[in-house]
Amino acid sequence: MGEDVTEERRVVKLHNRNQYMKHMVGSILWGSQTTADHLFISTEPTERTFEGLHKVFEVQSETVLYQFDVTEAGGVIALDSDGKPRM
Repeated sequence: MGEDVTEERRVVKLHNRNQYMKHMVGSILWGSQTTADHLFISTEPTERTFEGLHKVFEVQSETVLYQFDVTEAGGVIALDSDGKPRM
């Protein structure tokens, strides 16, 4: 019918499972322009706490580049035209 497509999957550890078991990914966004190889991820709690994690991963090396210095639950991520985060 069509071409054979091989799907590549990878697992990236977002956080220490024991510390943040009651969180889920709230937003995930691929970078653009200067951050084209970055993956922006924010978590939201599944219970009535208002803490979250906000991290940026470098896709090729599969490492955390940095974590934002905010702890609020994050449901929205945006990038400006240069690929810089606006949370």
